[in-house]
Amino acid sequence: MKERQMVSLHTFSKMQIQAANRIQTTLEALRRNQLHWIENPDANDYSFIDKKYGGKQYECYKDNQLYGKGALFRHVNQLKADRPLQILIPHGITPSNIIWSKEIYAGLPIACFSDHSKYIYEMIAHKHKIKVQLFSSIHPFLKIARENLHFAPATKGSRRQCIYFPIHSTKAIASNMHNSLSNSGKMIKNLRSKHGKVNLCIYYIDYQRLKEANCWDNYKANFDAVFCCGSRYEPAFLVNLLAILLKHDTMISEGVGSHILYGRMAGLKIKLIEKEQSFNPYLFNDASQRLRKDSKARAENLKCFANFHDAIDSTGEECSQIIDRYINYHLTKKEQDIEKQILNQKMPDSHIAFSSSYGKKIFPLIGE
Repeated sequence: MKERQMVSLHTFSKMQIQAANRIQTTLEALRRNQLHWIENPDANDYSFIDKKYGGKQYECYKDNQLYGKGALFRHVNQLKADRPLQILIPHGITPSNIIWSKEIYAGLPIACFSDHSKYIYEMIAHKHKIKVQLFSSIHPFLKIARENLHFAPATKGSRRQCIYFPIHSTKAIASNMHNSLSNSGKMIKNLRSKHGKVNLCIYYIDYQRLKEANCWDNYKANFDAVFCCGSRYEPAFLVNLLAILLKHDTMISEGVGSHILYGRMAGLKIKLIEKEQSFNPYLFNDASQRLRKDSKARAENLKCFANFHDAIDSTGEECSQIIDRYINYHLTKKEQDIEKQILNQKMPDSHIAFSSSYGKKIFPLIGE
């Protein structure tokens, strides 16, 4: 058993170092303006990265492999590339009083990238009588954005372009964009009349599905340029995203998602298509719906996303003030000290959240 564990830890270390190297080389390419692979989805094999960096566990908590969150967290906090990271790094935005129960049942310290999210976790954990350890942190993406903003194109007007982010699908959930392709040409024409050039950032799963449906060529023809951040298991996903955002000054989307937080952290103006004029971005086809027992919580969560959209619609140019509620820009000395203490904590290797079986369970959304 000990021998098997040692082999596993060695494999973890090897993959963690590879992930760290991938982030470092991508940052170097960004600084030289040589990140060409983000501009041509057709030239990339996303399935290979899915398999290499997503097929096997190399982070203590496997979901930290998504979007390279674990590797990037170590990078920006100057931790050794193969240091075990025994914390939980959430992904996404939480505008509602509903969270994914997997995160608080994991029993790991949770990094909270805003006071608001910290409050929500605390409130829900208290209601359900779940012991949870929370700590404030600065999002790794914000840190790399601050370090690399001066690598944005310096030519006058070169960053004065807008980029369109559709609400993306997941492996189980198909975004409504697939039901609204026939209307997309009219919408993009509308955007072009207001913003000039309109580029697209496509999520790789939607790219793959559009290719399979023979719709990709017609869809991408609506845009001046196309970008893709890569597989969700790409360690340098967020570096790729930063490189894309630094080429633009405005982000346009038809719905609320984590992309608007990243756009805000990269200094872009955020423009949401008014909800009444969009393609109901909060309507999804969930392939695993029958297996779930949280339909009420999921409906409430989507309703809160729609209400958040309404709030942004009503504020117009001042929407950044609303978005900033979900971002920590600074930590107090006490918060910094707590984060350091938590990063130095050690959990037993037998911890439930580190097992491969934990990640395979379907966990419901829960609320207050």
